[in-house]
Amino acid sequence: MHEDRMLEIGASAARSKLAALLATVESGEEVVITRRGRPVAKLVPLAGQADRARTRAVVQRIHTLRRGLTLGNDLTLKELIEQGRR
Repeated sequence: MHEDRMLEIGASAARSKLAALLATVESGEEVVITRRGRPVAKLVPLAGQADRARTRAVVQRIHTLRRGLTLGNDLTLKELIEQGRR
């Protein structure tokens, strides 16, 4: 499961949104299908698929988080590494 989130959707809505639900599952999340508010089925990623999707999601989050970050003091990464070796 992707960050402990699980989507719940009614059976009639699931029928009309199957393509979107499959994309959600491919991204590593689980989807519970309900009928009259009671869980009746769960869509889960195939083994191995969730790991790749989770890895892609983590890499994307890292890229997003690092945007706008600087090394501070106008130093290059190489200069910071050299300072750390002293």
